[in-house]
Amino acid sequence: MKKTTALTFFSIIAFSLTAFVFLIKGSIDIYDQSNLSKSECPQNYTDLKGTHKLLARINRDNTKNPQYTQGLLFVNQTTLLESSGQYGKSSIHYLNLDDINNLIFNYQLPSNQFGEGCDIINNKVYQLTWLERKINVFNADDLSFINEMKLDDKVAAGWGLTHRIFNGELQVLITDGSNQVHIADENFNVQQSISIFDDKKKPVNNLNELEYVNGTLFANIYLTTKIVAIDLENKKIIATYDFQELVKDANRKKRDECLNGIAYNQYTDSFWITGKNWGFIQEVKLL
Repeated sequence: MKKTTALTFFSIIAFSLTAFVFLIKGSIDIYDQSNLSKSECPQNYTDLKGTHKLLARINRDNTKNPQYTQGLLFVNQTTLLESSGQYGKSSIHYLNLDDINNLIFNYQLPSNQFGEGCDIINNKVYQLTWLERKINVFNADDLSFINEMKLDDKVAAGWGLTHRIFNGELQVLITDGSNQVHIADENFNVQQSISIFDDKKKPVNNLNELEYVNGTLFANIYLTTKIVAIDLENKKIIATYDFQELVKDANRKKRDECLNGIAYNQYTDSFWITGKNWGFIQEVKLL
């Protein structure tokens, strides 16, 4: 009788856990990003002033659960996809703003892979790796591993990743630590590489994590406090945002724990940004 009761009890627990996982799985609802990829920009993303307004902040545990953020993007109103780097610590997972320290469907990469930028294209998650130059492909529903691909030879290393719809075609945008933005087709074959220069004709190197919003490409500049807004068609920087105050708040222990991670929330028309091993993510308005 006791065994029957115990089995019944554990069966109920098992069923409850299964139902709980199903509920979490069902909550990863990928919104349609097509309206982020228009070739014509709204006025507020063509006439940028390079100023910003700090909005909300959510603290995260960077002592027990540090994340060396490499890629960041919203998948729905409250859920983000995050790629984390460093050898032996790299992963891909979802985060919810209401429970930021819970890594949903966390997938640990092999110890010989250094995770970099990530994106969701056609209900698949793509994650670059650094010097290995691999592209890990996952099912967007639960981050189950599908397969891996190799980066095009024109891309020196895996850094940042995003995509856009341009002239009716899907284009994948990739950075490799240079001043180039590589434009590839949906199979990651590079079709064109665009070199980005500042207003003094100097190359803007270390282009890193990317976010494409309404015709404008936003990029972190690695090891700096800056994010730049890029007009790809005219190959120029149209605005520069300096987040010195956030870097100061982050109280970095190492130089490479810099600003990194740009995620646009289409519901609030705001960005969430963070850095490598930072103790918070910050909502900002870019003006």
